[in-house]
Formats: sequence, structure tokens, C-alpha cells
Amino acid sequence: MTIPDASAANAAISPNLSAGGAVTSPDVPEATAPGPANRTRRPWFLLTIIVVASMLIGAGAATGAFLFAGLPGQPVHHYSVNIYLKSDATADQKAAVEAALPAFEPVGEVQFENRDQAWARFQELFKDRPEYLEGARKESLPESFKLETKGRLFDCAGYTKVRHLPGVDKIQVIQNRVNDYVAAITCDAEYANP
Repeated sequence: MTIPDASAANAAISPNLSAGGAVTSPDVPEATAPGPANRTRRPWFLLTIIVVASMLIGAGAATGAFLFAGLPGQPVHHYSVNIYLKSDATADQKAAVEAALPAFEPVGEVQFENRDQAWARFQELFKDRPEYLEGARKESLPESFKLETKGRLFDCAGYTKVRHLPGVDKIQVIQNRVNDYVAAITCDAEYANP
């Protein structure tokens, strides 16, 4: 009787045994140790781009909101606007100026001051300064429209519409007192050619 070879028997029983007795599998790839070369950086890079883009969009939206609504705490200023008429302004010219005054977006009503009213106000203003009253004449005082407007900044759109209308001599815009100072406002339309 012959004894079969043990290695041949082992090969017949388990085809996955190697010559040294280690189990091998042709279907399973060899495992590799994790290392920096095998890590993927793509998800982190993509996440970083998404976060930065979101922050930029948020900052842009906040900036747009502040530009549209204004920064909180900015004061709303009040402005007195006086439109002085030429001494020879006609009734039609006065009516045209009055029709254009809503461009200033007045707060309250627009007042018209004729020469008699201007003279009475001048006398009241300078009653304690007789040297000013001596040389003044009622005919030298202009008729005028007076109005109040308000805003964070003075909007020169109304000024531009009215400044060069026939019959208008000049427009005076005064920012009412804020922190103990008063400011006169000048718009570019003052120097533009009509």
C-alpha cells in the first residue's frame, strides 16, 4: 500500500493553501496601510469652498441691506430750504416754481412769504440792531418759498429741478442744528449752466 503525498492531499482539500501552509485567496486584494498618499483631500477642499462662498454671499447681503436701509443709529437731519425769487418774477413763474417744490419732498406745508411779510420778519429779527434797520428798504427784500425737508443726507434732486427755473434768484439750504453746529448745503446744480 502506498501512502499518498501529504502536500498533494492538502492541495486537494484546500486549494488556497500555499506551499508554506499560509492561506491565500486569489479573490481578496492585499491590504495596504493607510498613509498620506492614500487620503483624499477633495471633500475637505470642496467643503472649504462652500463655506467661503456662503460667507461671501452673507457679507454681500448684509452690506446691501445696510446700503439700502442705512446704518442703525444714523441721525435723520432736518433741512430748511428757502427759494428766493427775483424781484421781477411774474405770477406764472411763481406758479411754476411752486409746482416744482414737491421735488424737495417737503415735510409739512410750503409757505410763501411776500415782501410785506419779509419786511415784518426782518424788522422783528433786527429790532435790537437799529443800524441794520436804517439802511434797509422793503423793496430790497425778495419774495420766497420756505419749506422743511428731512433725510440722512440732503437730496439735491429737488434743488436741481428748481434752481434754474425762470424767476428763481437763489436757493438756500440750511441743515438745522445738530450737536451745536449748523451747516449750509451746496449742490452741484448751483454751478451748472442752465
